[in-house]
Amino acid sequence: MNDLATATWASVIIATVLVIVTMIFYIIMALQNRKMLKQGLLQISIMQRELDITIKEKERPRIVELIQYVLSPLVSSLLAVIEHYKNGEINYCEELSVGVYEEYFNHFLRKFPKFHEMIEEFNDIVNAVNQKLDGLMEEINTPNFRGKCYNLIVDYNKISLPEERLREDYATIDKDYSKKFALLIVRNNRGNLGGGYIYSKFWEKYGDELLKSRQTEKINAKLLDFERIWKKYGEKAEKLKETLEEQRENYAEEYRIPREDFWPKQQRLFV
Repeated sequence: MNDLATATWASVIIATVLVIVTMIFYIIMALQNRKMLKQGLLQISIMQRELDITIKEKERPRIVELIQYVLSPLVSSLLAVIEHYKNGEINYCEELSVGVYEEYFNHFLRKFPKFHEMIEEFNDIVNAVNQKLDGLMEEINTPNFRGKCYNLIVDYNKISLPEERLREDYATIDKDYSKKFALLIVRNNRGNLGGGYIYSKFWEKYGDELLKSRQTEKINAKLLDFERIWKKYGEKAEKLKETLEEQRENYAEEYRIPREDFWPKQQRLFV
């Protein structure tokens, strides 16, 4: 990418020097002949337009890379964030990044301080969401709560088919059902969760009982506090997505980049 940038700006500098030399030439000639002044201004205007086109063509590959490796991945990530937010799928969140294309990402942030600031603000909210959720989960997922989950799972297994039973030891270990149930309490999930969860039938039967945890004064206060930052998270994601999409569309118009070039060729089948 650095070699491309060097070659690009070397060509631009040469073209700019030619325009300046031409301007000086016609100014000198104009001092001797007024007719030459009009001709010179026209020629300079033509060369300036050609220089602008040259700059655009030289910059275009770099801009395509910024779209493919920064703007489009960020927009895609934010679309997923917004979908989860609208569906009430509360969970721990991740800061925005572009994975292995960090060099392009850093270049983009340097080029556009406005976006750098917006992305930093969004990532700050992500960290705030995770901290608030940590505190809320800790308040819900107490030893008493884990014990209650264990007892309910034992009762559930007694009346369930073998393929529907839950491992009772998973009620108390680190990556356990109680953590999953605590998250469902935060989400205020009621009724059937659908077929994607092994504990769907359990939750359908005992979910309302566990959701009573929300009614305690301390947990309810933490829920209200969390919901404020969660709402801000969704709003920031929407605003940032719109801003990045606008920048992508501006680039596409200015550099005549078709929409099919918004993603690398190997990814186009999947977007």
